[in-house]
Amino acid sequence: MTKWSIASISLLLYATSCFFPAFTAQTTMESEACPGWLCLIVGWIGCLWCFACPWNLVWISNPLYILAILYFTSNRHNKYLFYASATCILAILVGFSFVFCHSLMLFGNNNSHIWTRCLGYYLWVSSFLVLFIGIIIYTIIYGRNKDYKK
Repeated sequence: MTKWSIASISLLLYATSCFFPAFTAQTTMESEACPGWLCLIVGWIGCLWCFACPWNLVWISNPLYILAILYFTSNRHNKYLFYASATCILAILVGFSFVFCHSLMLFGNNNSHIWTRCLGYYLWVSSFLVLFIGIIIYTIIYGRNKDYKK
């Protein structure tokens, strides 16, 4: 298994998560599903308002994930595998922290109660996990067999 095939499987999960709702939230009078693509596009705005709700920083997992992929797929020294796994672990931890979030600033409402996390959220986090497991497997195979093709 090559670096690019591991990264491609992970990116496929990540892209698929954009087509499903990430979570449903109770706004003023009704429950609304927030699609994954909307979370990806406007989620960074929540980082600007982190003083209102620290859980808005969950979006930081996205650049950490991209950084992990860049470290992993680079053909540089093996220490980049360590950097890739470290940034991937950070992305997983920050992404999983959304489980503890019960309210979120959403759709102009300062206190939207989160009802459920949906398939899009679980696919999103699983893309981080697949990348991390792939990095570990690649490191084990590459570490044992020095002649293994990158």
